[in-house]
Amino acid sequence: MSGKAFLRAWWHIISWHYELWKDGIDHHVIGESNLMYYHNTQGVTAGVFNDFDVSSTTESRQRNGRAGTIPFMAIELLKQPALDGHKTHEYYHDAESLIWVFAWVTLHYEHGTRLPRKDRPLENLLSLQPGAVWLSR
Repeated sequence: MSGKAFLRAWWHIISWHYELWKDGIDHHVIGESNLMYYHNTQGVTAGVFNDFDVSSTTESRQRNGRAGTIPFMAIELLKQPALDGHKTHEYYHDAESLIWVFAWVTLHYEHGTRLPRKDRPLENLLSLQPGAVWLSR
């Protein structure tokens, strides 16, 4: 998937994220593997979220800065106060995660096909610890 179809799916993901948040559902773990797309019966591409196993509701909003795939986490959640549990997960953290995923996808895919591992920049970020990622950004 690429071009307009990719942008349409991406817009669906952003829109769904906002609607979920307004309805009191916090996804927390936004990453490349938790965002998907499909083609509906009219052939229109749509983006969706999956993997809600660590999501929470507004009433039980988590103070867990470690929830997520490190390269896609908001920078603020990689700092010590959040790692120590002193930061509440907010909407802007997930919004920042969406930006990191967008950058990641644009660097790791070409015309809808994932590039070979040797051609994927930043791949080593998947194995770093939170402090190391913070220093590398």
